[in-house]
Amino acid sequence: MGWENKDSKLEELNLTINPLKGLPNAIADLKSLKVLNARGCKFKQFHKAILGLKKLERIELSGCPIEEGLDFSELKNLKELWIEKGGLKTLPKGIEQLEKLSLRDNKFTKLPESIGQIKGLKALYCSGNQLKDLPIALAELTSLTALQLGYNRMPKIPDVIKKMPQLKELSLTRNKISEVPDWIVNMPELQQLSLDRNKIRRLPEHINKMPKIHQLGLTKNPISLTEQKRVKNIFRPYIGIPKF
Repeated sequence: MGWENKDSKLEELNLTINPLKGLPNAIADLKSLKVLNARGCKFKQFHKAILGLKKLERIELSGCPIEEGLDFSELKNLKELWIEKGGLKTLPKGIEQLEKLSLRDNKFTKLPESIGQIKGLKALYCSGNQLKDLPIALAELTSLTALQLGYNRMPKIPDVIKKMPQLKELSLTRNKISEVPDWIVNMPELQQLSLDRNKIRRLPEHINKMPKIHQLGLTKNPISLTEQKRVKNIFRPYIGIPKF
């Protein structure tokens, strides 16, 4: 594979579900590249030539069997990084510049305190891991508005979330949560709360007073009909929630 000079202004390269096991050295010539989508490729190593593409804003490596050793320090314009279904256990290095990070379906058992260094992060997707709790450093992400933690192993809603009043979307679908803490009612910006497929029996007394909530997912929980009626003004379990 090669690229002619006329392609040097290419801004987006889509290699989705390609049998490539690596990238050619010629990728270094794509100096205008902003988006690299290699979802489903067979890369086992991250080509260092990519680090010379200083205009990259989004990298998609989901499904690539790259496990450790990733470092994006040289890509100062990188805003989105998608590494799903890759076997990761630790965070990549050099990601403090990100605004959106997806780590779905990896092997994280915990998130490191260093995640608090991604100060501009707006969306964090960590569904499908083995998380039981969250680090207190997550409260330092004051720009974070979307947090997806579905399909993990959390026995309760992590306490650090109450220190994140800016959250608009929170998904904890299919964990092991048995109760909803009273403080969830005081989340001032929360609009979407997904708690489907847990072990919840009761809801906070004043859950119908959540200021901005308009989507509350509670399907497949053992909530009694009496409890449903108690919160009838807001209890609208919505159908067809995606796997968060």
